[in-house]
Amino acid sequence: MSLLISSRKRFLTLGRFAIVGLFSAALYAVLMLSATAGLGLRPWVSSAAAYTICIPTNYLLQRYFTFVSKGSISKEIPRYISTHLVNLLLSTIIVYVIVDVMDFPVLIAASLVVIAIPLLQFLVLESWVFRHSKDSHGPL
Repeated sequence: MSLLISSRKRFLTLGRFAIVGLFSAALYAVLMLSATAGLGLRPWVSSAAAYTICIPTNYLLQRYFTFVSKGSISKEIPRYISTHLVNLLLSTIIVYVIVDVMDFPVLIAASLVVIAIPLLQFLVLESWVFRHSKDSHGPL
């Protein structure tokens, strides 16, 4: 029975993670497009700025809503930022290899990044960033 409850909790945690991810993606898009169109910044600058601005909001939502962590913020924040830096590096490498080395369309690379990076991030957040909370899957 505890395995069933644990699986249900993990599924609900994954659902909350997806909700936060969709919210963060929408916030990123609004900020990036606004900075590009409204402020006239180059798209890559707008993208980097928007991504950076989204990190604190995303952390707070993941901590308090998704994983309901009671762990030490001073331990979680460096882990969280490290996770995002690795995600950025991996997504860049994936796109480079698939598009520039293998000569596949950008859509294939973007699709792989959009699927693989969030799944990897969920596992890392659950097992490393927020692992110290007693109930890493939040409330039922």
